[in-house]
Amino acid sequence: IAEAGIHGVEDAAASPGDSRIRLWRGDITTLAADAIVNAANSQMMGCWVPGHHCIDNAIHTYAGVQLRAECARIMEAQGHEEPTAQAKATDAYNLPAKRVIHTVGPVWQGGDHGERETVASCYRQSLKLAAELNCESVAFPLISTGTYGFPKAEALKIAISEISSFLFEHDMLVYLVVFGHTEFLTGKKLFREVQEYIDDVYAASHVNRDVEQSRSMLWHQDEDAALELDAGPGAFSGSSMFDSAPMAAPSI
Repeated sequence: IAEAGIHGVEDAAASPGDSRIRLWRGDITTLAADAIVNAANSQMMGCWVPGHHCIDNAIHTYAGVQLRAECARIMEAQGHEEPTAQAKATDAYNLPAKRVIHTVGPVWQGGDHGERETVASCYRQSLKLAAELNCESVAFPLISTGTYGFPKAEALKIAISEISSFLFEHDMLVYLVVFGHTEFLTGKKLFREVQEYIDDVYAASHVNRDVEQSRSMLWHQDEDAALELDAGPGAFSGSSMFDSAPMAAPSI
């Protein structure tokens, strides 16, 4: 993390519709947010595959063994595997974030088994828990889009929809963290739809129009530059992580 650097709100692109929603292409473990969300498996003990390029493995690796020990205590007290679409919080230990919120996403089975609603609930429950913890900022990966196979374009739409709905009633800075430039560009296009979705009355009372207009102009100008982000500050340093999903647990 020291080599990759610690990142904050100034490093993430803001939605022109609501600057509280931030899209960032980079390593979620380097974000200095009040909470980061871990796409966990049902055992809640991290990914046990050495060198596996998943969010779960990265978070447990860089947080340190203390995180796995706390998760073990939680699971022992619970007495059963973690269900999907719930949320639990732990300390973040060696990460720059203050907390880790763990949620188990669905395995994609073609979309006919409630996967969309389940992944939407992952975002809702995690946001609800972040609010209960008085978090001012929280960062999400694209839940279930790696090993679990959830289509990334659909996952982006669901994530942005749930985050936008949440922000109508809460005030929080929400990062959406992606890996590939394709997801980054898709997210930016969806953010434009969010701009139309945001209530004009809310914007009039909460947003500095001059600042938002300037930010919006920059947002539309830099799409071509996003294709070159592999070498930019939002890219991973010396790593091919992450595919934004946990290692599949045998029980799922």
